[in-house]
Amino acid sequence: MGIQGLLRNLHPLLVPPPTHHSNQQSNDSNNNRHPVKIQHNIRQFANKSLAIDASSWLHKAAYTCSSRLVESIESNTRDPQAEKSYSDYMIRRCEGLLRDAKINR
Repeated sequence: MGIQGLLRNLHPLLVPPPTHHSNQQSNDSNNNRHPVKIQHNIRQFANKSLAIDASSWLHKAAYTCSSRLVESIESNTRDPQAEKSYSDYMIRRCEGLLRDAKINR
C-alpha cells in the first residue's frame, strides 16, 4: 500500500540521522548492554519544509468514530458528527506536534 516509489523519490530530500555507530551500545550499572537510542528533535528542522507520515493518525482517527463511519458508508450517507470527530482528532495531533516543538503559528 501507499504511494509507489515515494520513498525512493524523496530520498535526495531526506535529512540523515545524527551520526552514530550501529553497533554502539551502552552499559548500565548491572552490566546489561542496551542499544544506544538516537533521539531527534523537530526543532532541528527550523526554517525547513517538513513532511510527516500521518497514516497512523488517520487510522487512529477513524477508530474514534469507526461505527458511525461504517454506518454512513453502508447507507451511502454523510455523518457530520463522525466527520467532525475524525477531523478534530487530526487537528489535535497536529496542534500537539506544534505545541511540543514550540512552533508558533
